[in-house]
Amino acid sequence: MAQAPNKYSVEALALAFFYALDAELSNAELREVCERNANEQNPNVCHTHDFCDANEVMATAWNDCGFPALDQSDEQLALWNAAWDECKSDYLQPQDGFTYGPLDGQA
Repeated sequence: MAQAPNKYSVEALALAFFYALDAELSNAELREVCERNANEQNPNVCHTHDFCDANEVMATAWNDCGFPALDQSDEQLALWNAAWDECKSDYLQPQDGFTYGPLDGQA
């Protein structure tokens, strides 16, 4: 059984994933992802996949964080999934006063 991922690794990967998405998607697309996620009933669905290959974006974030090469071990998958869930719940939901990345306000 896989050990629970380190919370700091989860937070770092979640934020790196968000910034990688911000680089990949337009602000309008990122806003739409947030709106769709907010209205999604299935907790296993993330609407980043509607606009890009979000697994490739997560892989980029993984590499940016300097984690070991992906081998899809139980530990790596637990970290990947926990970070995705955190990003979805903390960064990919509409929020009052929320800016959609460093380029907010640009198309």
